[in-house]
Amino acid sequence: MSRAGVFEEQGMRGRMEDAHVMLLNLYQHGDIFCGVYDGHSGSYAASYTAEVLHLRFAGYLSKGHDPKQAFIYAYRKVSQELSTETSGTTAATVYLFERNLTAANAGDCRAIIVSSEGVRQLTRDHRVEDTEERRRIIAHGGIIRGSYVMRDMSGLMPTRSLGDAFFEPAGVTSEPYVNSVNVQKDDLWLVCASDGLFDVMNNHEVAAVVRKADEAQAAADVLGREALEHRAGTDNLTAVVVDLSRSQG
Repeated sequence: MSRAGVFEEQGMRGRMEDAHVMLLNLYQHGDIFCGVYDGHSGSYAASYTAEVLHLRFAGYLSKGHDPKQAFIYAYRKVSQELSTETSGTTAATVYLFERNLTAANAGDCRAIIVSSEGVRQLTRDHRVEDTEERRRIIAHGGIIRGSYVMRDMSGLMPTRSLGDAFFEPAGVTSEPYVNSVNVQKDDLWLVCASDGLFDVMNNHEVAAVVRKADEAQAAADVLGREALEHRAGTDNLTAVVVDLSRSQG
């Protein structure tokens, strides 16, 4: 039985701009790092972030930073490295060691924990529909039109992302939301996915689907099929599923 599973598909979009990483033993034996990156205006930013963010994160851990601070520094660093690129990416990343789990995100990729009877969201969706994000953008002098943060004639839906230096004067930032929790005995699955999943399924619907699975790859596959075939999802979709019942030290 697999400890983790991944589903990725282009959907109805003209190109695949999602990327992901799923690593065991990144920094110490028994740890897990997973990341989902949803690019826009091209795939470069997402692909680059998938290649390097976990390395930057591990580097900050090696300097003595805790996982929460290491994520903050890693997001800032990678965003700076993308400052000359025209593409950008949202991100959701999770680091798990024994029973300690730290999640970080910028944008609208999301991570949830599914337990035997409940579900809790680890990340925060950074869009203008979020009251605090909307206020932050306006206070920064940004202009909101519909669901988009505007600068000149260009719009961006996420209010936080990596890269997207053009939108920084409008308030878009790479500063992640970071959250640390302890894995509980009745926690079953970690799901980390792009908005291609969560735009067509809410947290409880995702939880209901994965609870029926008996291993991680099957859970990821059934989620992807449900979103694209039964919920008529059209976006790029990437979902990483980790079996938490096998990840508790």
